Amino acid sequence: MSARSGHSESVVALDHALRLGASLAVTTAVALGVRLLVPRVLGPGDFGELRLAESYADLLLVLLTFGIDSQLRREAATDPARTLRSLGGLTVLRVALGALAVAAVVAILHRTGASRTVVAVFVGLGVSQVLVVLNNTYAAFEHAAGDVSWLARTNIGMKVGWAGITVLALSAWRTGLAVALVGLAVEAVRFAWLTRRARRQHGLLLRPDLRLASGMVLASVPLFVNALAHTFYARVGTGWLGAVSGPVEVGLYGAASNVASLALLGMPILTWVLVPSAARAAASSGDDMRGLVTGTLRLSLLGAVPVALACAVAAPQVLALCFGPGFAGAVPMLRALAPTFALAYVSTVCAIALLQEGRAWTMAAVSLAGVVASVPLNAWLIGGGGVALGVPGGGAGAAWATLITEVTVTAVLAGLTWRSWCEPRLLRTTAGLAGVAALAVAAALTRPVSGVLPALLAAVAAVAAVSVAGGIGSDDVAFVSHAWQRRRAPAPVLAVEVL
Repeated sequence: MSARSGHSESVVALDHALRLGASLAVTTAVALGVRLLVPRVLGPGDFGELRLAESYADLLLVLLTFGIDSQLRREAATDPARTLRSLGGLTVLRVALGALAVAAVVAILHRTGASRTVVAVFVGLGVSQVLVVLNNTYAAFEHAAGDVSWLARTNIGMKVGWAGITVLALSAWRTGLAVALVGLAVEAVRFAWLTRRARRQHGLLLRPDLRLASGMVLASVPLFVNALAHTFYARVGTGWLGAVSGPVEVGLYGAASNVASLALLGMPILTWVLVPSAARAAASSGDDMRGLVTGTLRLSLLGAVPVALACAVAAPQVLALCFGPGFAGAVPMLRALAPTFALAYVSTVCAIALLQEGRAWTMAAVSLAGVVASVPLNAWLIGGGGVALGVPGGGAGAAWATLITEVTVTAVLAGLTWRSWCEPRLLRTTAGLAGVAALAVAAALTRPVSGVLPALLAAVAAVAAVSVAGGIGSDDVAFVSHAWQRRRAPAPVLAVEVL
């Protein structure tokens, strides 16, 4: 019963991952075009102002999540009716707190001497982020208890509309404010559409239940602490650069970070799919849950490490292709940030495993330790890099501070979830990828490479090494084929009874 249910849950998880992954591939391609266009149109200076406003808006986003979406996915996977009743109260709480937070950040920006442009862009992005949080909660419920195919189609439609309007807006007004206002308008339309879906399909009542919503917020406190801490230490470099350097260096670091964010666009699938699937597997047995986590770790490494290698080896070509010759100073920043692609996926899977084991506060404590480490690291490395290398040195220091923090946090999380790492095939996968990565770094240090061919060869060599080591087998192909055949069937819609 246990093994069988665990295998069934793995198939369901991969089925949902394929459905959502297909839509994510389309939306990623669309987002990639816009992300590459915006720096080219605005230039380093104006893009630096946009990036600085985005860094403050990102903190606002994490604040308003209350860390609740992961908790909501867990509960919706097993008790969708109760979860649905909390959505109205969560909306009221978030709108009220969001208004206060936007006003507070605007006051801080004025006191720190931020330009009017940065303040205006932040207001547009800040209000947009309030809507993003509300929309993500609707989506979290749909991931766990609804029709992922409908949500996938909705995501594609909204992303294509956002891209088209953004391009038109930038052709008329070459400012970061245009980007912010377009995002605000699209998220408002998305909120209306998802609210209509929740009312008609799932029976959402607009009457807010503040008591139930408050209870869910309290249960999510450790998740909120974890999310806030992780976002802070991931963004502190941008804020520090903005305080001690000019917008040009912030723009260079922002370009390298944009490449990193593109490599992390598959990250949502982990929380969309793994959190509810792991909750259902954990309800069956701990072994089922750990088997699901082990398989996800192996797939994450196989996908992320080759991409990280390719970006590190071909950093000059990637930046030139994406943003043009004006962003050549971001090469050392991108090379330092490239390993964080794989580290972020691994740490996220390990954190989800801790969550399912009831160790949410342990996960939060590790992230808080990352915050404590990141602040002095950024102060030391940004200042030292700026003195030694000039304009690109501070950004390189910020990138290295991020890398050191991610390495430390990921190592601790992996140690806390060591039982999930004991599976032989995962160990062979890790060893094969580590060997190729070491060889690629050694080759780059001894003989600098040029062109994209070495990057492609490094990525192919990583996968080949894992195959030779036995990290990939014929049963993997059969398993994916089974899930693909299931994906072709219509996805069932779970009827939710509202009490």
